[in-house]
Amino acid sequence: MSHEMANQILWDGLMADADYKTQTLKILHDPEGDIEPGFLGFVEAYYYLSMLIPTDRIIYDLGCATGIQAWFFRNHEKYIGIDSHAHYTYQLHTPVSEYHQMTIANYVQTHVIDVVHFAICNYVPNHRRWEHIISKSFTDIFVFYPKPRQHPLDGLSSKLLQLQEPTP
Repeated sequence: MSHEMANQILWDGLMADADYKTQTLKILHDPEGDIEPGFLGFVEAYYYLSMLIPTDRIIYDLGCATGIQAWFFRNHEKYIGIDSHAHYTYQLHTPVSEYHQMTIANYVQTHVIDVVHFAICNYVPNHRRWEHIISKSFTDIFVFYPKPRQHPLDGLSSKLLQLQEPTP
């Protein structure tokens, strides 16, 4: 399945329910938000994880942003979104979702981690600095942050400048 197909499944599901539709439109039109309809939060991984993770698990989404991906986990035991950014005015609320505005470290220090869980750390910048906390606090973890690929033209402008410099 492509990223576009996962986006479409999410979009169709959100638009089919009046409450989810209202919430989604608030999220997408939030001037403080950073999400657009063509990109709904790296949803392909969440789509597959929602099918693989047993529904009796509590989902901890580390770095959840607006939590629009919580829709995929609406049939799981619980979805707990954790994000330290304060600029999200709206987050997607399902019957099983809850959100905490704090760092991952603060969350694990102040909350009991349920025994039956699954943690997701998808596209969280600087996730390596949290690895020791994440691996100590959670037993079942999915971490994904692809290594940036170097574009073949990266550094070309500096090479061109070097070529244009006059030789003494």
